[in-house]
Amino acid sequence: MTTGQSLDVRSVSKRFGDALAVDAVSCAARTGEFVSFLGPSGSGKTTTLNMIAGFETPDSGDILVGGASQTSLAPYRRNIGMVFQNYALFPHLPVHRNVAFPLEVRGTPRREIRTRVARALETVQLSEKAGQLPRQLSGGQQQRVALARALVYEPGLILMDEPLGALDKRLRIDLQSEIKRIQAALGLTIIYVTHDQDEAVTMSDRICLFDGGRIVETGTPSALYETPRTRFTADFLGTSNLIGGTFTHDGGVPVLMAEGGAALPVAEPQGSVPSGTTATLCIRPERIRFNPPAESVDAHWPATIEEAVYCGNLTRYRVRIAGGIILKVEAPNAEAGAVAEGPITLGWKADAAHLILE
Repeated sequence: MTTGQSLDVRSVSKRFGDALAVDAVSCAARTGEFVSFLGPSGSGKTTTLNMIAGFETPDSGDILVGGASQTSLAPYRRNIGMVFQNYALFPHLPVHRNVAFPLEVRGTPRREIRTRVARALETVQLSEKAGQLPRQLSGGQQQRVALARALVYEPGLILMDEPLGALDKRLRIDLQSEIKRIQAALGLTIIYVTHDQDEAVTMSDRICLFDGGRIVETGTPSALYETPRTRFTADFLGTSNLIGGTFTHDGGVPVLMAEGGAALPVAEPQGSVPSGTTATLCIRPERIRFNPPAESVDAHWPATIEEAVYCGNLTRYRVRIAGGIILKVEAPNAEAGAVAEGPITLGWKADAAHLILE
């Protein structure tokens, strides 16, 4: 099978009546890259995907696959595969005929159809199910048939619209690994729409984070999680403590002076940030330490645990420190067992706290 092709979306916009669904969105995927469109419902990610597929026509902008404009082409003339959440299989046709359908409508010779279908089913590990009807398969197997159908005519780009949304959690995790295995083996370029943060972080080379019809931020999963540039990114992707205040230096140490007077250590921001700049401190719950040795943190404070919620492998805490600041803290239960409600200390290393400037 052929390897993937690049995608270049150039400032596309789309209105539905008076509603601006997509507002000058630009993004790209390199050959063989897995890019997720992540965001809340109504953020524009599926409309953008539909414009790439040709199901919607942009009001402005251009879409290129492999360097060639696709905007004026009908969906069936684009070398793009599509995988939907609802599988969209023909219930009266056996698996091999469902997979063969894109080749049949393209007039591919029968011998070549048989060869390609067999290869696609082998890729998704369903060769032994070729003669069965969709209703005889599990949900996960049906989704693998849909993936084989998207692969069979060797598209340069594969679009996936929340393909695992209808499956239970354990099966979703298994199919995430399966999709990544196939993508890496074949060098596929995949655009993957999801509202599931864990799915996007686990599977993606890069994430385009949507909100209000725009891409708010694009980056690797680790960059968006560890060093978000916006409050929206920090708040949407995982759980964050976001504390407003003023950036300054205290004895040469970068700190955020929070409302209430607490001086909270932060990593030195990139570039020149003048003292007195309004900013937001972002620190993830798992980066905060309970009762830390003084030498292991850059600052620590008396604190009071106000709530503890057991979550299986970890416990989530609601903690109050000086200045009335409320923090969310997560600790593995191997460590959390010794932490009881009441007075404690907590702290963090400065490089665990990231400064957001907006």
